[in-house]
Amino acid sequence: MCIRDSIYISEHQSIRTPLIFLDIGIPQYVYQTADPSLLRANGKITSIVSDGDRALAVSIFDDRANSNMNAWFGLIRTALVCLALTVGAIFLTQDTNELVLIPIEEMLVKVKRIANNPIEALSLIHI
Repeated sequence: MCIRDSIYISEHQSIRTPLIFLDIGIPQYVYQTADPSLLRANGKITSIVSDGDRALAVSIFDDRANSNMNAWFGLIRTALVCLALTVGAIFLTQDTNELVLIPIEEMLVKVKRIANNPIEALSLIHI
């Protein structure tokens, strides 16, 4: 391993997506801190440097921290959408009561009063 490789490895250990596997083909050198096959596809980032036909270097980075952060953001977004829909439903119900149901109930009360005493209908005109 040359100094350039050790610098590359040391620079990529303290970032959010640390280097877990490095395979340099010429000269042959393999660096591995964890088994990349144990990570899911969205839990790792693979970088391949090639000259067209063959891979010169393969680097695999652990992306689980970003995946976890994205999962938390998804949960927070879902909770905020649920909250917004709940608040919207509450206001819609309140407006429906004030603008539709209460006037219909008042009209039904007037119709029942008129049905019981038709003469009283003349006095309801002014109400």
